[in-house]
Amino acid sequence: MGLQSQLFRGDSKLEAAAVFDSAHIVPGAAGEHIRKIQLALIQLDRAAIGADGKYGPATAAAVLAYKRKRDVINRSYQKEADNIVGKMTIVALDREMLKRKIIPTGPIQIRPVRPTPSVGPPVLRLAFVIDVDFPVFPDGNLVKLRLPPRNSEKLEVINGAGGRVRCTNVGESEGKICFIFDPDEPSFIPQTRLNPIPRGPLSNLPRSDGGTVRITKDSFIVHVDTFHPGNVFIDASTATSANTLTIEVRAPKLASVPGFGPPTKTRSGSQFISADDSEPSPGGARGDNGGRPVNPKGSGRKINIFGSRETPGFEDYTSDLHFSAFSGTKNQPANDATIIFRPWTEDSDPNNGVQSRTASGICVRDSPVLPVTIAVIRIASPGCRLACTFSETGGRKIIPDLKRAFPDANIREEFGDPIVMELP
Repeated sequence: MGLQSQLFRGDSKLEAAAVFDSAHIVPGAAGEHIRKIQLALIQLDRAAIGADGKYGPATAAAVLAYKRKRDVINRSYQKEADNIVGKMTIVALDREMLKRKIIPTGPIQIRPVRPTPSVGPPVLRLAFVIDVDFPVFPDGNLVKLRLPPRNSEKLEVINGAGGRVRCTNVGESEGKICFIFDPDEPSFIPQTRLNPIPRGPLSNLPRSDGGTVRITKDSFIVHVDTFHPGNVFIDASTATSANTLTIEVRAPKLASVPGFGPPTKTRSGSQFISADDSEPSPGGARGDNGGRPVNPKGSGRKINIFGSRETPGFEDYTSDLHFSAFSGTKNQPANDATIIFRPWTEDSDPNNGVQSRTASGICVRDSPVLPVTIAVIRIASPGCRLACTFSETGGRKIIPDLKRAFPDANIREEFGDPIVMELP
């Protein structure tokens, strides 16, 4: 009877090695049959070798270790094991591989395994499985997973022994978006984990480098840490197959600031913009509360762009993915305690982003209006009231840009620094 395991059966060179002494496999050999022996040693003994199809010194040492561990010795002429794959060795490998659980091939699977909260706001902790024996894009679609920033998850790679997993950060971010690592790797530096600012031995890596991990066994667990919002490709591959998973790191939707009533006192000569001494902010301070919308218009969504926790009744968003992570204290370097994440107006998830023509009120307070900001103001519904408040210098520069961008807007108020317009 020939070899029975899924890995070995049908391979003429391995089948011959199981029958004929002259077909024994010795160091120096090369080919697909050697790669299969390497894969078996990796899976059965966690051998620290690559599946490159070359019977070099490392593979020879792994064969010898395998045979010694199982006492694979032909006692008719041997007293101790050797590093040759002969009849007894190939049969032993085949028998063990046959007993292993057959892992079904199929599309990439993503499944929740630990629905428990992490530190901070509750998030769903997930793990996902990459089957590297399946084509890169199953059904022609790129498989995606969304994760929150500053979160730790796991990947389980199956059918990938001898290959590698690589993480590539492709979205714009102030720092590294995602990093993968093998927690058993001695060179891993724990203090770099969940650190929004690149520091330490890994700080000189390009931001696109999210780490590469060698797959030493099957199945194999690799850890993934997410930092800043952005897009990530994680691909797993062997010599013959590959698969890819996309991770979208996105901040969750935020509610408006509670316990802080909308302002009613307007600045001199205005109907729509609050005075500096209007109602206090959540901290109770006065004097910096000007430039907020008074009596916002309409029943649509109220969106505050770029600001944070400053406009009652308005949801905090950013129009730029890059700015959905920023320091919460002016003139203070960002660190673990002050990094704030906000959702992005352009987020394609309808439960998280702001859909086109759904906002009846938009406020940009004490922040520059960038080209990306103008581009996303399509979230405005017809008649949406847009209130922009700037420093006087910024206002003189940006107000003409707004007029050029929205020539059909109804300008309700215009001062040296703010402008209020209703969009068509």
